[in-house]
Amino acid sequence: MKHILSKHRDIHIAGVFSRVADLCARTTHHPEEIIVFAEPTSDLTGETLRRLGRQCPSMKTIIIAKADDMRARFEELKLGVRGILAAENVASGLPDAIRMVHAGKAYVSVELLDLFAQQAQLKSASEAFASLSEREQEIFACIAAGKRNRTIGSELAISCKTVSTHKMRLMDKLGVHSVPELVQYALQTGLIDIECPSGANDDRRR
Repeated sequence: MKHILSKHRDIHIAGVFSRVADLCARTTHHPEEIIVFAEPTSDLTGETLRRLGRQCPSMKTIIIAKADDMRARFEELKLGVRGILAAENVASGLPDAIRMVHAGKAYVSVELLDLFAQQAQLKSASEAFASLSEREQEIFACIAAGKRNRTIGSELAISCKTVSTHKMRLMDKLGVHSVPELVQYALQTGLIDIECPSGANDDRRR
């Protein structure tokens, strides 16, 4: 990283720390400093970022990470972070990221935009699923597993008409318009574990 930044005269490297604890132990801070975390480890947590923010309120942070790592720790690491850069794009992207963050703007690698969109979609899907009643969630799981209204009604001890009513309501809440869309919704979000019980495959063939 030093090799990359040394070519840019407008960027000054004030220090390099191998551990987050050493960074937190500093007693002096520059009001315009930007901290760049390269391949953050487990000791970089939301609490660490809050602590650094208290020590230096004007601090700006950039995180360099692989997309898979960001997916696992997205909610934690986005706290107070002004720039997120894909590890695969450091050589060309880091100088621009530093300049944009210094100018008060946010920077996100193009490679990570899809990840952000997916996270937003999953959050929206989770909220929609949480709005379903307990009975609607049961029927959602049954439909996603390939069961028909008659089978669902028998298993839940309710009429086919009641199953249909719950089915229409839950599909409306989730914003889906057909059973295939509902199954796709379940698969994409991973909100339920779809395992077809005995008889489910028979229902699909009927």
